[in-house]
Amino acid sequence: MALAGTQKQAKNGKEAVYLHLAGASFDLILMDNQMPIMTGIQATQLLRKMGVKSRIVGVTSEPDRQAFIDAGLNNCIQKPLNPGKVIEFLAVSKKRRRTDTSQA
Repeated sequence: MALAGTQKQAKNGKEAVYLHLAGASFDLILMDNQMPIMTGIQATQLLRKMGVKSRIVGVTSEPDRQAFIDAGLNNCIQKPLNPGKVIEFLAVSKKRRRTDTSQA
């Protein structure tokens, strides 16, 4: 993950929202649904209401997947999560964005 650039980690959903309220911005947010204080679904909904345009990728188990996507995710990765799965997802996502941009 060190190749991903600058990283910040929030301990819970509320802290993730506060990072944005404090002026931080991110190209990509990995949002776990099972967080204390505020779930990933709640944090994602609030970030979208705040106008956050960052790509938000949810990390969750299959039963929560659709509700999480409906909250405003750009995509969702199923648990269990490991570095290989994240790197593969990012590579595919980057390739798609390049294709989408070149076709625009």
